[in-house]
Amino acid sequence: MNNYCTNCGKSLKENEYYCTNCGTPIISLPKGYISPEKKKKRKNILTILIIIAIIIIILILTPIIKKQIYINKLKQEYIIPYLQEHYPNQNNKIKYKDSGKCIISGDCYFDPVFGCDGGVCNQYEYLDESECTSYYFNITNDKEEFILTIVKKSNDTYVVKGKNIYGKDEE
Repeated sequence: MNNYCTNCGKSLKENEYYCTNCGTPIISLPKGYISPEKKKKRKNILTILIIIAIIIIILILTPIIKKQIYINKLKQEYIIPYLQEHYPNQNNKIKYKDSGKCIISGDCYFDPVFGCDGGVCNQYEYLDESECTSYYFNITNDKEEFILTIVKKSNDTYVVKGKNIYGKDEE
C-alpha cells in the first residue's frame, strides 16, 4: 500500500483505501467495499424510508382505532343499558356489525344482479347520511338473536330493535 496520496501527497494511515483529504482512491478497492460517504448516505435514505413507512402506518391505523374506540363508547353508553333494561338477567353477546345511512322503510338490500336479497321484497329506503347515521349491533342472548340499531339523528341518539328506525319496536 502507498504511504502518500498520489493526488495531494497527504500521509496515509494503514488500511486507508482512499485519501481522507481529497477522496482519491489509493489502491484498487476490495470487492463489496463501500466508502464511508456512501454508507452514511444509505443510512440516511434508510432512515427516511423508515420514517415515511411509520407515518403511512399511523395514517392508516389512526382512523381504524378511532372508529373502534367510538363503537366501544356507543356500546357502553347505549347498547348495554338498553339490554339491561329490556333483557335483564340474560347473557347477552354483543357484536358490532356495521354502520351507514338510517333505514326508514323496506325489508331488504337491493342487489343489481339478484334483486332484493335474491327474491322479491320491499327495498330499503334511507334518510340522507348527513341527517342521520345508524350503527348496527348483532345481539345473541339466552332466548333469541336480533339486531339493535343506534340512531344518531340531528342532536338525538336512541336505540331501536331491528334495522328500520321508524319500524315498530317490539317493546
